[in-house]
Amino acid sequence: MAAMGGIGFDGGLGIPAPEGSDQEYFVRKIGYRWLASRGKDACRQCALLHNKIFYFKPEPGQASVREMPKGQLHPNCGCTTEPIIEVVVPLITNPKLKPYMIDKAQVIRGLIFRLPNLNSKGSAPIYGRYGGDYWTGGRDTSHDLHPDPHDYNAPGEDDMDEIFKSHDLCYDANGRDSLECDKKLYSELEALDPDPQNWDNPPVADGDIDYAKRYRRLAMRDHCAKPK
Repeated sequence: MAAMGGIGFDGGLGIPAPEGSDQEYFVRKIGYRWLASRGKDACRQCALLHNKIFYFKPEPGQASVREMPKGQLHPNCGCTTEPIIEVVVPLITNPKLKPYMIDKAQVIRGLIFRLPNLNSKGSAPIYGRYGGDYWTGGRDTSHDLHPDPHDYNAPGEDDMDEIFKSHDLCYDANGRDSLECDKKLYSELEALDPDPQNWDNPPVADGDIDYAKRYRRLAMRDHCAKPK
């Protein structure tokens, strides 16, 4: 994720920004810190408030933003406030490998990748039986000389996997550089309800639901950026 407005710290609360640009996180403002222009050397009125934090949702013993002075404390007051920023890293539920993925894939940081010993041409994470480049029918197809129609005998794991299956069939018919196939994939992913639990054929397990949400966003953002 790109840096958000240059904010990569939490205003002194000791909550570091996550490392790695691929880690999902969001930033929220939880309050303000009062700063006297001369710190503890300021006048008594200002110095008493220096470094005091006022919270939007205070815990017992914490000050509320409702208590924070409005405006200057006195003429020529140089006090200011700064926002307290918290970086929140959502808990990621690791998906479980499907039986047909055993000995072919592994879970790394919440995503399913093919094992290195497959020497696959595909580098994208995989999803179900058909999500991911050179991943069709629950196996790596990057070294196949010709498409195997038997790869499509099994249904997709859910509605999104069926979309990936349709995309694979489109590539087989029109070539892997088909812009029309990619446009169709993007539009169908975009049309899916963001909550997989609302799909006609949703993922089964809780971990699969969480993975489906993240993989849909990932596929639309990185693997099929909106074609023009």
